[in-house]
Amino acid sequence: MSLKYATTRTKQQEIQEKSKEISKVLEGYLHGLLEPLDAYVDKRLVETFLQGIRTILEARNQAPGLTISELGSILLSGRQATAGEKRIDRLISSKKWSEEIIKMFQWNEATKKYEELRRKGEEVYAIWDGSEIEKPESQKAEDLCAVRSSKAARRKKARKGAWNQPGGRPIVVLGYEWTACVVVGKQGKPSLAMMEFWSRKGPEATTQKKVEERMIEKMAWRWGKNVLHLFDRGYAGGTWLEMMRKYGLRFLIRWKKGHHFLTGEGEEKALGRIGQYKKSWGHRTIWDERGKRWRETGIVAVPVRHASYAGDLWVVIVRRGGEPWYLITNQRVETEEQAWECYQAYCRRWQVETVFRYEKCELGIETIRSWKRERRDKLLHMVSLVHSFLLHLLSEDRKELVDWILHEYCQRKGKKQKEAKVPIYRLRWALSRFFREIRPIFAFSENVRTSTASHQGSYTCSQNSG
Repeated sequence: MSLKYATTRTKQQEIQEKSKEISKVLEGYLHGLLEPLDAYVDKRLVETFLQGIRTILEARNQAPGLTISELGSILLSGRQATAGEKRIDRLISSKKWSEEIIKMFQWNEATKKYEELRRKGEEVYAIWDGSEIEKPESQKAEDLCAVRSSKAARRKKARKGAWNQPGGRPIVVLGYEWTACVVVGKQGKPSLAMMEFWSRKGPEATTQKKVEERMIEKMAWRWGKNVLHLFDRGYAGGTWLEMMRKYGLRFLIRWKKGHHFLTGEGEEKALGRIGQYKKSWGHRTIWDERGKRWRETGIVAVPVRHASYAGDLWVVIVRRGGEPWYLITNQRVETEEQAWECYQAYCRRWQVETVFRYEKCELGIETIRSWKRERRDKLLHMVSLVHSFLLHLLSEDRKELVDWILHEYCQRKGKKQKEAKVPIYRLRWALSRFFREIRPIFAFSENVRTSTASHQGSYTCSQNSG
């Protein structure tokens, strides 16, 4: 036999082995979700759910996006595309399961991350932020409400060769609100803890305060003061300080310079004036990961008080060129090292912004089209589950498998791409190409087929008919 053909066969064997390994990893990760789902719905729907996660991983065409017809054509290609569409539709239309199963699964995974960080003696950060899912062309979908368009704000910015008048009222479009919390340590990848999609309209209309308080109450009851909560300037206000005091949580919030606080002498001043004549305790040259450059940074902390918070507060002033950062915390900050720890903690807050950007840009979460709220919420949380799996796949014990996938299906020559600590965009691209070449075979799917054959064509149900 020719050596050429022997090499080809060996390569095909390697691909088959990696396919089995990836299938095992995905099925193993979702095991804690598939078991409770199997207790409520038909086994065929559980199989469709598992294959649906694979389908979302494979779907990278931004034009049709994550429509039911597109997902169905990927689930079962060719002449079976219509059958695949019906399977997806039957899954998300089932009344016997809801997105709460996915939310509970993600919370349990975040709890594992929390316990792991606590065992290592590391600080645990809970990072909060909000965004929106914009549906500017939609009119008939349920529970659409007015949201600020972040896309329009970005496109309105003046750039070289295209000048726009700065300022003005924000552009408002129809869509849904989106609130998320991720758990992360001082280093390493984040873990999605909670994600809520909500609206101010419809029969289940709610407000931002109610949604966030429900989420913060759950975290306060489970983890208490063991977590430091990080917020950006959108959460700066007396209402949020009152909520933090109510649940007795540790927090770090960035404020704008115009907000007023009380100094140690009881004088009310804006934050910009409080730190105006305070000399920095120390300076460090720090790498700005977001700006991709070194910054000469100074830091100082001043005790302050606020009318909405019955306790001691400190403002950590970070001078890094341009407008300083004003970080308000209820943690005692009396030394330079404690101030630097607050700054380093807030720098981890960008992790939650990468979650929103990835699910919008790469996973195409805004392309989901469904009139009914129940169907839409299931698809939205399935997309977030795909994101959780990709983060899980990037763990250290999967490094050999990930390196093989990236090398075989998404090679990059650039230094920036090779040195990326979390190559999550390349990983999704590589998995999409890999699944198009060879469809993974899941053990659960094989069990369903075996059970079906033994019953002479009648499908086996778990407890309900689905």
